[in-house]
Amino acid sequence: MFAEKPTAQTFIEEQSNAQLTFNQREFLSVTFEVLVHYLRYHADYAQELIASSILYGKVNDYFSAKTIVYYSEYHWAMLLAHGHKYWQEGFNIEEPEDYQYFKEQIRQKYQQPSLA
Repeated sequence: MFAEKPTAQTFIEEQSNAQLTFNQREFLSVTFEVLVHYLRYHADYAQELIASSILYGKVNDYFSAKTIVYYSEYHWAMLLAHGHKYWQEGFNIEEPEDYQYFKEQIRQKYQQPSLA
């Protein structure tokens, strides 16, 4: 899924020389799985939400990558599902208790095989 998106792009902020490595494919995959697992969205609809969002666009510089990773995949999924300030509409802003474990399992599921 999201095979057309890049993995492990490194961006450098020119003034500070700060580096950020961003794996867009993994970020989209985790966001997708949050929509399907926690929000019980149908896979086709979850993929459609992501494909029509800012997350799916081309990430070609430090600031666009930083904008995306500033929030967790969980937060982005909630934004896509319920809109800006979703927490003011009664939805929980806190990540589920098992979220870090879930996220690690998803990352392993979509991990690319080594080319070595």
